[in-house]
Amino acid sequence: MTGYGDLIWELNSLLKKKYPDVKIYGNDTTEGWRKPYFFLECVPYGMNYVSRNFIKKSCSLKITYFQRVPDEPDQLQKVEEIREMIGMKFCVKDRKLDIKEYTHDYVGEYNNILQITLDLEWFENCYKEPEEEKMKEIELSVKERRK
Repeated sequence: MTGYGDLIWELNSLLKKKYPDVKIYGNDTTEGWRKPYFFLECVPYGMNYVSRNFIKKSCSLKITYFQRVPDEPDQLQKVEEIREMIGMKFCVKDRKLDIKEYTHDYVGEYNNILQITLDLEWFENCYKEPEEEKMKEIELSVKERRK
């Protein structure tokens, strides 16, 4: 199964390769941030049972880019570079997850901090093999009944 942690791990790896000089932090970091840095978070939207054996999962991956000094051309360049790096599918392990929407916005007190959002949606097979032993042989006898 593809867990939410796997998504953050993969996004973290992609950003480290593309921007080796930019630090990456997550919800587990509470102090000591040094700009410039990316702040990554996963916001799960929940799971819906589609059938007995399948679950539909969805979430948003958020990349917030904190610069030393706000620089809009650099921010817009990051929007395009990250979109190109990820492509139309988000690859995690052996899966290619659908990106339903790729958007960016500006957040913060002065609306000058870039935030990129990837909305993902995928299905998980949750079928579990029965623990009971399967039938190996069957004996059947048929008798004709006469009236």
